[in-house]
Order: sequence, then C-alpha cells, then structure tokens
Amino acid sequence: MTIDPYRCTTAFFQELAGQGVEHVLVSPGSRSTPLAISANRTAGLQVHIHLDERSAAYWALGLAKASGRPVGLVCTSGTAAANYLPAVVEAHYSEVPLLILTADRPPELRDRGAGQTIDQLDIYGPHTRWWSDLPVAGAVGPDWFRSTAARAVDAATGLRPGPVHLNFPLREPLEPRDTDPAPAQPPIRIDRTASGETSAVLDEIAELERGLVLAGPMHRDHAELVSTFCRATGWPLLAEPLSQLRRTLDGVVVTAHHDHLLRTAWAEGHVPDVVVRIGQPMTCKPLRLWLERHRPRHVLVDSGGSWTDASVTVTDVVRTGIGALGSVTPRVRNTSWGKEWAEADRIAEAAADRILDAEPLMEAVVARELGRALPSDAVLYVSNSMPVRDIDSFLRPRTEPLTCLGNRGASGIDGVVSSAAGVASTGKPTTLLIGDLAVLHDVGGLMSAAHHGIDLTLVVPNNDGGGIFSFLPIAAQGEAIDFETLFRTPQSQSLAALTAALGGEHHHVTEIAELRQLAAAPTSGLRLIEIPVDRDTNVDQHRRILTAIDEALR
Repeated sequence: MTIDPYRCTTAFFQELAGQGVEHVLVSPGSRSTPLAISANRTAGLQVHIHLDERSAAYWALGLAKASGRPVGLVCTSGTAAANYLPAVVEAHYSEVPLLILTADRPPELRDRGAGQTIDQLDIYGPHTRWWSDLPVAGAVGPDWFRSTAARAVDAATGLRPGPVHLNFPLREPLEPRDTDPAPAQPPIRIDRTASGETSAVLDEIAELERGLVLAGPMHRDHAELVSTFCRATGWPLLAEPLSQLRRTLDGVVVTAHHDHLLRTAWAEGHVPDVVVRIGQPMTCKPLRLWLERHRPRHVLVDSGGSWTDASVTVTDVVRTGIGALGSVTPRVRNTSWGKEWAEADRIAEAAADRILDAEPLMEAVVARELGRALPSDAVLYVSNSMPVRDIDSFLRPRTEPLTCLGNRGASGIDGVVSSAAGVASTGKPTTLLIGDLAVLHDVGGLMSAAHHGIDLTLVVPNNDGGGIFSFLPIAAQGEAIDFETLFRTPQSQSLAALTAALGGEHHHVTEIAELRQLAAAPTSGLRLIEIPVDRDTNVDQHRRILTAIDEALR
C-alpha cells in the first residue's frame, strides 16, 4: 500500500513544532510543494515567504540568534539549495541552529539530465552537524519522518549548535491528495544532562594573581557566571561587545580599550600568568599577536568541541562549560593588578575622547555614540570589516546592557542586512552598523525588509568603497599596484536613491548631536542614516588616537 507523501511531510513538521521550532522560511518552488504546504498547515509554525534563498538563509540566521531556537528553511531543488551555502557556513562557525530542508528529484531522475536537478548530497560539506538524504516521502511511514525531525532538532541544538541538512526526494504528483494527514502525536522527548559545574583546571588557576578573562562573541548572556568568576579571582575582563559582556558589572574591571592598550609599551609590562577564554574567537588582532608573543597559560572553556585555537597557544581545555566559572571559590585577591588595568583603560578613554570630541563625525565616534544612545531594549547588529573593529575599539561599558550581534563565524560582509532584518522581524528594536559596500552586497535583504514591513535602522559610515584596506600594508603600494581599483573599489552609488526606491527614510548626518537623536528615536519601517567619511582622514584619526593613548600611558 502506498503511503500518502503528505502524511509523512505533515508528521515531520508537526514534530518540528513539538520540538519548539516556531519559524519556517519558504522560498517558492515546484518540487518543494509538499514541504511548503505541510509547513503552512502545521499549527504552531509561522511560515514566511522569501523570494531569494541567499537572503532567506541569512534572515533565518538572525532570527535564530534572536529567538534562541532553530529556524527551518525550505527550498526547491537545483541551484536554490546552493544559494544557502554562505549562510550555512556562517551558521556552522558561529554555532547557530538552522534546519535546511531541500527538496530534490527522486533517485531515478538524478544524473539523468532531468531539469533543475543537481547533486545535492552533502552539498554543504563539513559545515553541518548532520545531514541525510531521506527516503522518498511515502516509501516509509509518518513515524519515520517524525523521528527524523526530532533527531534533526537534537543535532542542531546539541553542545555545539549548528546547521542540519535534510534532503527530501519527492515524486510527482506533488499536489495534496484528499486523504487526511496523520493525527498529531506527542513530541519525542529529548532529555539532555547538564554539563559539569566544576573544573579542576579553573580551581587550580584561580590561585594565580595575574590573570585575565577574555570574552569573544556569544549569543547568550553569561554575565552572572563570568562576573562571579572575575570577582572571585580579581581578574579584569577583556570583553568585546559581541560577547554581551561589554557592560558595567559590579566589582569587575571591564576594559573597553584593550585593542589599543595591547599595542602599547604599557602592555609589555602587564603580561598575565594565565588567560581564560570563553566564546568564539575574538575580533581583536592585537590580542592574538600579544598572546602569541608572550604565550601565558591559556585556558579555553569549550563544552562544544570547536577547539578554536588558530595561534596554537591553548594549554588547557575545559569541557565542563561556562557554568563551571560560577563554582570557583573566592581567593585572596591581588587588587593592584585589576586597578592597573582599570587605570590604563581610563587613561586610554580620556586620550581617545580628546581627539573624538574635537573633530568631525567619523567612524570611531559613530561606534562610541551608538553605544551611548541606543535604548536598553535595542539590538545593535554589527557588520564585518571596519564596523565590528570600531565597535570593539570604541564602544564603552554601560549600566544598561546592549545586545550586540554579528556574523563573526566566517566574518564575511555578505547577507548582513538580511541577518539584521531577521532579528528585527522578532519585534526587537534593531540598528545595523554597516559599511556602504556591505549594504550594496545585500540589496536583496533591503528589499525583503521593505516587503515584510520590518522596522530596521541602518547606520552607514560611507567611505565610498573598501575603507578597511587603507589600514593594511598593501595601501602603501598605491598606484604601483592600482590600489584604488583593486582594493579601494569606489562604488559611487546613491544610498539615498536606493532607500527612496524601497520606500524608506534617508538621513544625511554630519553632526554628533543629530546622530544621537536619530539613534535614540524609535524606527518605523526602513531607515538609513548615512554619514559621509573621508577615507584618508579616518585612517589618520585612528592612528593618532593610538599614538595619543601610547603617549598618555607612558
């Protein structure tokens, strides 16, 4: 007896909903008809239509970060599946749970020249936590598909979350039949044992007086655990904003200027005996070079097994997870160590502000002012290239926490608008700090945000091209290597015209006070705040700030 394929696909999506999945993003297509219709008919699932698979995948990435739950993606066969790849790679490295559900031709049509048919098996390579080419829907029963849905959610949300790819071979006819879908069943129960709450390594190193806690990008707020550990040891916290820990924490020294401090002579006299690193790899390149140069004991707290150690400086790996930080017994603290870091950070802040407050609005002060002006319920989404570096260098700790997110897994500039729109689609007030090239790279994301009526503010320091390359040694080669054409890549496009075409609101801003006012104001629809920035002046200001900090510390 042939089983109705819709009984299988319906059972699959019912189980996804039972496992806590709330959102499924569907890109229209023919072969995926049973998946799209079954998802749309499932109680508890919100189905969103996105024309562009590439933008849809990045949108799902942001939505998964904001909601903390896996998000499903449905597409038809062929190159549609290939368009998911960049976001799947980012989800893999940034540990974000996605469920990639690709429709495919049945086995008898593969490798036979059938239209819209490519090799989709393991198309995402090593960038998934699990992938499977499923039986043809109807060849096995609904219970098999229900079990597979539960397994997919389990794989995507394990100790190291990430994307899962399920390939659905589907035979014609693809239209629904008259038979009723299988009745909903209780979801399969998945009971995870919590990771250990103690660590012999952390207990041992807590005896040392000169230590640092390093916090890289994290989606969740671990402030209580980390501050407990810092208070117990007396160690300063070097937290980039995307860690959710660049904030005022009672009794903890939280630095805002370690990117500058670690380039100075002062840092050479303040090398710790040990560092404890949590989160994903940190943006701060001076930190990496400083650790490579001095090689203190380096403890990586990593329950998921990602083993992020590009410099090969890690000496200890703690698998019990961040929870173990809260169990360390308070020691007799060396208060002078923390005071020295706090004073150095204060000196660096004052030296930077003397320059930023006296000069025109440029990229560094934009980062500082967003940290000051955005309300406490806001999300600051930060693009790669210069924005994430400026946020790391100039955003100050604040009493009211500010959620900062970004795509730091693979650190590309593609799809960032879509990711920010995915966050904004949850109703969270969202501001995206992004460069002009990254905006143009994801015009599809802007179109989707406008189409779905998303409230999203973009703050765009416009240096007319790839300004980050002006900070690199290759810039000194100038005309000899045609630097302007190959690296600077001026784009000369009107962001005002683009915003207007999408029905958005455009602001041309040159004053700090106006930026503050706009950043604090609520957003209705699509809003783009454009700040013209001279590339050479911007580079010069960054370098003068570093020199001023180094001299002040001496």
